[in-house]
Amino acid sequence: MGTFPLYSVAAFKEKLPTPMAAKGGLFLQIYQREAMWTSFKSSNKFAIKVLVGGTNAVSGEPEVGNAATKLRRLNLIANKNSIQDYVVTPDQLWLDGIASKEGRVRQFVAMPL
Repeated sequence: MGTFPLYSVAAFKEKLPTPMAAKGGLFLQIYQREAMWTSFKSSNKFAIKVLVGGTNAVSGEPEVGNAATKLRRLNLIANKNSIQDYVVTPDQLWLDGIASKEGRVRQFVAMPL
């Protein structure tokens, strides 16, 4: 148990896959046998979007919308609903995976680059 250090993609862009380097941001290094969860602590309210490999971890939707995403959102709006794609601190204490289907979450685990 413990924390994982975060690294700047820009500082390691020569050693990372080109698509990952092009996105920028931060990354963490873990062994494939490890899993992780992210805790949130704040005294003020913040809305935080968590993107993992181009997928919104909260909604399971792609970062860049496509025709299917837009249609889903339009249908939800027509029914007076919406897709929540962010966590709110301090109410949300942690996030431990990626939404994969309605009511289902896949745990954050390491994947090979």
